[in-house]
Amino acid sequence: MSTECREELEFIPAQVKRIEHVRHVYGCRECERSAEQATIVTAPAPKPPIAKSYASANLLAHIIAAKFVYGLPLYRLESQFELLGVSLPRSMSSQWLIRSTGRLESLYGRLRYHLCRRSVLHADETTVQVLREPGREAQTKSFMWLYRSADADGPPIVLYDYQTGRGGEYPRTFLTGFRGYLHVDGYAGYEGMAHVTLGGCWRMRAESSTTRSRRCPRTSVR
Repeated sequence: MSTECREELEFIPAQVKRIEHVRHVYGCRECERSAEQATIVTAPAPKPPIAKSYASANLLAHIIAAKFVYGLPLYRLESQFELLGVSLPRSMSSQWLIRSTGRLESLYGRLRYHLCRRSVLHADETTVQVLREPGREAQTKSFMWLYRSADADGPPIVLYDYQTGRGGEYPRTFLTGFRGYLHVDGYAGYEGMAHVTLGGCWRMRAESSTTRSRRCPRTSVR
């Protein structure tokens, strides 16, 4: 007569697989008999993202996303891998994260190049605490600067720039070559940038019993 349909979501747990790359080595038998030196040829192998490690590209991507996108501490990630039957100490994950930066530097530089050629950008900065930083106490405040492109300019580009201070020289250096509108808050450190028009935000403040809107003293950009 008819059919009835009911949908449900099924969760498929992650798996960790061991992949073996087998390389065949070939030797010339005729060269062994007639030549002074035998010819030996080894088949090429896929180049690992980190030399002399068993970290694959997708495993590194998972660790990076867990740490920096979802804020998962490495010791918890270590426990998750133990449930999957894999021993992955946090010290090893930490070393992989550090060594992965070398692979991502060229990508970061290319994204920064395209970011500075957009016409509208957003910028902001926030405090961050770094432990065991050479020459600085643990209580010292550092700053993470964030730069983002506007959606109307194409695929979004979001870049972070860690600095030990909040001076205006940091955005001026990072946005070298940028010409356009920069949407920021009222912080004076963004002022004085050549070929850059600052776009302010809209703020709300309560005065007595009446709530009114107040515009920041700079150009408003939508």
